[in-house]
Amino acid sequence: YSKTNTKTLTVALETPTKKYTDFTFKEVNSLYEISNMETPTMSDLPPFTGISTEPLDSNLHKESLRRLLDELDSRIRVVPLDTANEATCSAYVASFLTQAVLIFNGELTLAPERPLRGRHGHGKVDYAIEALANDGSRHILGVTEVKHEDYRKGLAQNLVQLESSLTVRKRKRSSDDNGDEEQEEDSSVPLRAYGIVTDAINWYFVECTIDQSQESGDRPKFRISKLKDIINYDKDTWRFEAESVLGQI
Repeated sequence: YSKTNTKTLTVALETPTKKYTDFTFKEVNSLYEISNMETPTMSDLPPFTGISTEPLDSNLHKESLRRLLDELDSRIRVVPLDTANEATCSAYVASFLTQAVLIFNGELTLAPERPLRGRHGHGKVDYAIEALANDGSRHILGVTEVKHEDYRKGLAQNLVQLESSLTVRKRKRSSDDNGDEEQEEDSSVPLRAYGIVTDAINWYFVECTIDQSQESGDRPKFRISKLKDIINYDKDTWRFEAESVLGQI
């Protein structure tokens, strides 16, 4: 008798996509069917509730917080945010993300200006937080969009970036499923990525989910923190506010 070996060939077709910076919130609202409003607002997204602040009580947490506060104190003295441009805002944000990643002691890395291409958009994300998989590859857990003004446009970019990061992970998962190795991720578990839209003063936290167990699993679902976190760098409370934001990151 003859034995036939069957192999599965996965073909990915690249289609023209827009730059992330070209997306408007109205376009993204239509793309992901977030709201039926003609002029959608950020509040049309479901609320991302239950975001807890991690208690920074271990020695590692305390050291990261100390470094963050020292660095922010220096920045406030040299470059006040009330006269800042987007590059200055980005420097402040980098301080938060760096210390948050250091808490995980090598499990995560921070990738500034990280190229990312998805099915709807392409370009560089301001900051991506990546996790190291067992096979040595990296996948994006979080994407941060620094926006000095126009948070709606910043949110639009972030939503497409998050969806792109998950479709890349899903594509890799599907490719891995055709092999013989045990999978690191359970395909029945929804894919999740988290985003931040901020100017270093106002902080919005976003969740993106793709539920592959549903027939409409390819369509992402989004949630946004109902109340933004604010850091008033010109007031005595800024250290407590910065600690709260670091704990949430």
